[in-house]
Amino acid sequence: METFTFMVPGLYGGSNGGNEHSASAKMVEKFGEIGVPEESAIGAVNGYSYWGSMSSLSETTSGPVYLGAIICFLFIFGLFYVNTWHKWWIIAASVVGILLAWGSNFMGFNSFMLDYLPFYSKFRAPSMALVIPQFCIPVLAVLALNKLVTETDYQAAFKKLKLGVIATGAVIAILAAFWLMADYTGKGDKDIKQGFVQNFSRTQPGQQPNPQAVQQAEDMSKNLMSALREDRKSEAGGDLLRTFY
Repeated sequence: METFTFMVPGLYGGSNGGNEHSASAKMVEKFGEIGVPEESAIGAVNGYSYWGSMSSLSETTSGPVYLGAIICFLFIFGLFYVNTWHKWWIIAASVVGILLAWGSNFMGFNSFMLDYLPFYSKFRAPSMALVIPQFCIPVLAVLALNKLVTETDYQAAFKKLKLGVIATGAVIAILAAFWLMADYTGKGDKDIKQGFVQNFSRTQPGQQPNPQAVQQAEDMSKNLMSALREDRKSEAGGDLLRTFY
């Protein structure tokens, strides 16, 4: 599903360390209740915003590969509308690039490519392969737009346009269903919560925290993580609405 950040950049929280969230975030509010300065709270919620496949605390991402809703729509329209041979190599290259970028999420394909595709093992990360669809998808979008502005058979073009709108609507419906059903929990959330618990239950060196302090720390950490998931959902929903409009 993270591939759909082509259309909805905030679907998985954007980045860890960006500026996706502001002082209005739920997590900032919860931090404020326990006396954490607003600036530090905003930094924390932005640091933990991303919850995709690279969201363990040992990994970082500066953000998704975003192509733009209009470019993606024109690409989908081009799948039905463009009838030159260029369309097929563009589709094939885009699909291969995406499959390569899936890395360990599709090892049946990528382990084979790692062994037999020349220089592929030299990639710093599999996600570098996304440069292929980054190039190809806009090319097909431009071909579709070029054909449309020089079109003479408007009735046939309108039929293809309707198919493109229906297909794009289906994609948006899938994303809306995902937005409703996702748990907005990342791989590093357990470690994030544990870090909160340790900080909130910290005592003087050599002293053991009492059970009441530990329980209070657990409750505060649970509330913070719940607020973080709400913020992630809000970010994804806001970007999904922008894509739709």
